[in-house]
Amino acid sequence: MFRRMFTRCSGVLLLLATAASADVTIRQTMEFQFKMPMPGVQALPAPFNGPIQVVSRVKGDRAYSSFGPLISITDSAKNEVTLIDEKGKRYATTVLSDYLAQMQKTATGGADMPEQVKQLLANIKVEVTSTDTGRSERILGIDAAEREVEFHMTIPLPVPGQEKGLEIVGKFQIWKPKAGQEDKVAALAELEKYYAHAGGFGDSSAMLRQMFSSMPGLGDNLKKLTEEMGKGGHTNLRMHGAIFMPGLAAMMAQAKASGANVPDFPADGPLMEIRMEMSEVNTDAVPDSLFAIPADYQQAPIEDLAKMMMPAGMGGAKPAAPAKQ
Repeated sequence: MFRRMFTRCSGVLLLLATAASADVTIRQTMEFQFKMPMPGVQALPAPFNGPIQVVSRVKGDRAYSSFGPLISITDSAKNEVTLIDEKGKRYATTVLSDYLAQMQKTATGGADMPEQVKQLLANIKVEVTSTDTGRSERILGIDAAEREVEFHMTIPLPVPGQEKGLEIVGKFQIWKPKAGQEDKVAALAELEKYYAHAGGFGDSSAMLRQMFSSMPGLGDNLKKLTEEMGKGGHTNLRMHGAIFMPGLAAMMAQAKASGANVPDFPADGPLMEIRMEMSEVNTDAVPDSLFAIPADYQQAPIEDLAKMMMPAGMGGAKPAAPAKQ
């Protein structure tokens, strides 16, 4: 399940960073921090093992973004996504609607989800609450307001000290522009135009929908979460999230008592933190040459480039050597 989520999240982040409809440049920092040693985390590509600066540049219907080992170019007019591997001098183009489906297929190796897992996901219970905190701040010259969203998820699995099952709690603080700010900031207006044209595709709510849509039952359960996170507009200027597993410390202690070699984990600490901060939004001219594929690049299957979003230890592929002419 986590492997599937990782790959879908990686794929969506490539598109998440390409959100505007005219000449706009966006700079943002993304970071995922795991608060306890986890197998394979050190091998994950950024931002899953540290902060990364993502620069996205948009001209009309085309958007360019560099994320991890790949560059993505989206063309909403043609309904296409092109992935580019600069080191291997390769590229692959696919229909936008098929892009995330390919990322899902890569994560699972084409295998169907076991029926037992489907039933488990269908029985997950999710409660969501959200509030306007009343806090405000000026971010990049934009008057922003904070909204706090919290979810409680219960998975029907046996956990020491938790009668209802494994509990997962998520808390998010999201800063969005206040109403009317798009009339004062041209780049912000272009961002909102893009989201409206794309039906919200690319914002944080859409990211969560895509991450969980392949999991029967879970996507339906988290619909309210994505709706609450989407209130107040699509553009997020800042986001901080923390994921807690209250029963994890008890599970670790029980495993350690049985002789297992497991890490210590504080009972009141988060398992993972997520941060996103927009550091620049401007309307500088973007050159057409940015979206051109170099003549000496070779076309490759989309599945080969999609594997580059997965670490080698999790079934991913290493970047290819430069193609021979």
